[in-house]
Amino acid sequence: MTDQTNSRLYAGAVFPDEWDQDEGIPDVNSVAIAIQVWSMFQTETCTVRQAAIAFNVDDAQIRQAVEAHYWMFIDGPDDDPTKQTIELEGE
Repeated sequence: MTDQTNSRLYAGAVFPDEWDQDEGIPDVNSVAIAIQVWSMFQTETCTVRQAAIAFNVDDAQIRQAVEAHYWMFIDGPDDDPTKQTIELEGE
């Protein structure tokens, strides 16, 4: 996969604690909930990279949102988002 960082929505942005109305950047909790719901409806465990592609954001932004959510965590090697999986507590 080629590096598409520059074409990603809000590339490099850190999701704020509150929705940024001026820039239109969603808050980290809203993004985390969206990732949680999306991943629950997948038939297999999702990777950080799969979520980044689905949400059109960077791998780091997926990690930020998952780590901000108390029911999700990331498992796998820190250096390979294609092998880092998004895990949900209680499943």
